[in-house]
Amino acid sequence: MPVFCLSQSAKDTYKSLKRIEAALQGGVNFVDYSKLLREARFEQNIFLESAGGKKRADLRNILQDILGMYESAKEFWQELNDTANEEYREKMESSWETASEMLKKANRLMETK
Repeated sequence: MPVFCLSQSAKDTYKSLKRIEAALQGGVNFVDYSKLLREARFEQNIFLESAGGKKRADLRNILQDILGMYESAKEFWQELNDTANEEYREKMESSWETASEMLKKANRLMETK
């Protein structure tokens, strides 16, 4: 069975998304959350442009979807701050929960192939 070597950029992207998850578990403010998103976007852009990013559509797609969930949560957080409408809190928290579940799936994908 051939051994698949996962690219460093894929690992860095995954770790940047895990940093967001960890920050949420420990408590994070909006400004720091926004900074973590920018860092994750940077890592993801490098991965998407890499050979590994082009070869692993399954991993590429899920990592993009996870970051998309975190970015949606940021938009909901901003709306919550602007309007105090609690519906946005529910949407934000749901986005975070979905991203966390997707991270588990991404981890499994990274361990295969």
